[in-house]
Amino acid sequence: MEPTRIDVESATRTYPVFVAHGLAAEMDRWLTEAEIGDRRFLVSSPTVWARHGKTIQAALPKVEPLLVPDGERSKTLHTVSRIYEALIRAGADRQSTVVAVGGGVLGDTAGFAAATYLRGVDLVHVPTTLLAQVDSAVGGKVGVNHALGKNLIGAFHPPAAVIADPLVRNRATICGNVAHGDPANDHPATMLALRAQMVATGPGGERTIDVDDFFHGLFMTSLDPGEILTEIRIPSPGAGSGGAYLKLERKVGDYAV
Repeated sequence: MEPTRIDVESATRTYPVFVAHGLAAEMDRWLTEAEIGDRRFLVSSPTVWARHGKTIQAALPKVEPLLVPDGERSKTLHTVSRIYEALIRAGADRQSTVVAVGGGVLGDTAGFAAATYLRGVDLVHVPTTLLAQVDSAVGGKVGVNHALGKNLIGAFHPPAAVIADPLVRNRATICGNVAHGDPANDHPATMLALRAQMVATGPGGERTIDVDDFFHGLFMTSLDPGEILTEIRIPSPGAGSGGAYLKLERKVGDYAV
C-alpha cells in the first residue's frame, strides 16, 4: 500500500510525513525514500519495543536499539546523556540519523539529543501515540524537563521525516480517545490513515465527506461557512463487521476554512 505523503515546510527544511498501515514493516524503504543515510541509530522504550520491536527489527536488521525508560520522570538530561553516550560509543557522526520510536516523551527526549549531538544530526520520528503524531513528531519541538519546571530545556529541530503507521498504535486507544473527543487525537494524518468519513452539519442539513475531500493542505477543510464537524466515522478493521461510529461535538473554528 502506497502511503499518503504530506510535505511539511518549516523555517529550515521541508520534510515528508508518510501515513499508512504497515509502514513500520517497510521502514528501510521509506527512510530511503526520504533520503535518510545508512547510519541510523534507533531509540525506543522497553514498553514500545516489547510490542513492536520484532516488526521494526525485521525492517532494520542491522540497527540495534537503545532502550530508555518512558514517562515524564525520564524526560531529563540524564536520559539525554545516555543517548549521547550510546551515539559516541557507536561512532555516530554528522551524517548519522536518530530514529525515535515511541510516544511524545520519547520523541521529545531523543529529539533533543539529536538536536544537540554534534550541533545537530538528522531525526526521524516513528510516533506510537496520537499525541506524539501531532506534538513532538510533526511540530519540531524537542526538549526535556528541569527540576524547577517542565520543558525548560529545549530546541526547535524539525525532523528529516515522520513515519506514521497506525499499526504501531493501540487501536482501542485510538477509538477511546476519539470517542471522548480529545482534540489532540483527531489529527489529519490519523484520519487519513484510518480512511475516516466526516459528517458535517450546517444550515443545509447533514452531509458526509470522504477524508480525501475534507482536508485541503494540512489544516484547511472543505467545511462551508456555518457548518460544524459533528461526527468522525472510522471503519471497523474486521471485514463485514460494519463501522465504528465515533461522535464528536466540534466547532467549525477548530479547523480554518
